Order: sequence, then C-alpha cells, then structure tokens
Amino acid sequence: MIADLLPLIAKHILPESRSDLILLKSLVAQDYAAETYCKGRTLKLINEASLKDIMQNGILGPIRSLDLSQLDVDDNILLDVSTFFHEIEQLKLTHSRALTDNGVKAFLAKHGHALKVLVLERCYSLTDMTLHLLAIHCTSLRVLRVKGCMFSDAGLIQLCSESSFFPDTLKEINLSRCHMLTSDTIIATLLCLKKLKRLDLSSLDGITIKCLEPSLKKLPHLKVLNIRDCPEITTKDIEEIKLIRPKLKITHNAVLQDHSTEAIRLFLLALI
Repeated sequence: MIADLLPLIAKHILPESRSDLILLKSLVAQDYAAETYCKGRTLKLINEASLKDIMQNGILGPIRSLDLSQLDVDDNILLDVSTFFHEIEQLKLTHSRALTDNGVKAFLAKHGHALKVLVLERCYSLTDMTLHLLAIHCTSLRVLRVKGCMFSDAGLIQLCSESSFFPDTLKEINLSRCHMLTSDTIIATLLCLKKLKRLDLSSLDGITIKCLEPSLKKLPHLKVLNIRDCPEITTKDIEEIKLIRPKLKITHNAVLQDHSTEAIRLFLLALI
C-alpha cells in the first residue's frame, strides 16, 4: 500500500539526485514514509527510528528546517543532529523533558550563526543558561518561541543585554506560560526589541494594560498581540489597546468589562 504511494511522495519531496530517490524508496519500504515528511528543505519526523535511519543512510537533499516536535529529544539526540546536519536555520522541539542546556550548547555551537527560527516549547529541564547561549551564538535569530519553559527574569535580561543582534533581528517572541517571568521584566525586555512584529504573552499572570502601554507605544512594527487567558485583561482594556494601536491584531478571550464589583457580579449572574 505504502509502496504504491512512492510516485506521489517522490513528486512532492522532489529528490535532488538518484541517491535521494534510492533513500526515499528505502524509507518507504521500511514504512518510514508515514513517519517522515520532507519537502524542499524541511524535514519533519515523528519517530526516532526514522531519524536514525536517515543519519545512517543519507539525506534527501540539503535540509535547512528540522521539526522534531514529535520526538522526546535528549542531549545525545541533539548532539547527533548537530553533527549530521549542516546550516540548520529552523529547529522545533516540544516536550523534550530530558533536554538540557548541554544539548542546546552543542547545537548552537555549530548552527547558532545560521539559526533564524527556534522553538523550545515546554522543555522543562532548560535553565537560564540556554538564554545566555542564545545571546552568544545566535546572530540572525528572527523567531523565538519558549512557551512553558522555566526561564527566570535574570535569564530574560541576559538574552537582550548580552546580545547586540536581537534588537535588530528578532521579529517574533512567544513567552506564553513562562510563569517564572514577571511582567515588569517582560515589558522592559520587549522595549529593547525595536523590530518586533509578533508577541505572544498568553496565559501569563500580571499582564495588564498599564504594563502593556509602553510596548504598544514604543514598538512601531508590532502587528500581532496574543493576550488570551491573561486574567487581568478586561474588555475595557481591549478597547483601550485598540485606541492606542487601531491596526493591531489582538487575540484575547476577555469577558469582564472591568474589575469592579458590579462587573464581576454581572459576569457571575450570566453564568447561572
């Protein structure tokens, strides 16, 4: 059944040489085609076995984007990836529980200069050292998503204070569910990112219209703001944000008009 799909898969994968096609056939024969997606310069894997097979047998053309979000990546896997691949520009990792700063260090030492997009979501073993490493190695980073990571205020301050590149290169940052960060530090950091276009602060306590206002006024390129599940944000705040930045696209689920007793009473009555 899978073998019958080979011509279609090959058409979309666009192997760049005969050896690429031979490898593709090998993957299909081993049922890895259902677990491996490669189009252009992007490789997405959902099975560690397919990653090992590719590293043992070759690669389908030059890969610039690696999506390993379905794998539980540890330091050893990331070290192997760092050694095997060249000039990775995009890396996506999520729920990699055993991944530590050491694995990130090995990857950034080789690929940091080329990296443009980095996703490290819910990688709970990472510390502020990872942010320090980003500041040192990543000279071209445009997108940083660290949703749910356990970084502190000190680490976030390091990220900008130790890098002379981020203020000019970073276009998107996602700090959603980074509950160890305080709103004051987040806003102070954002003010350094003059080229920022997309900002995700969803599911964070302490985010208020008062702390957001400086960023709204001093980040002229900001186009998208996600403040969904920020409990302090009210519908009145949303209207105020729209007055400050009429063209800003806002994602939110605010329901309280404000934090007055009457507004809370009306909200609770509506739930009955």
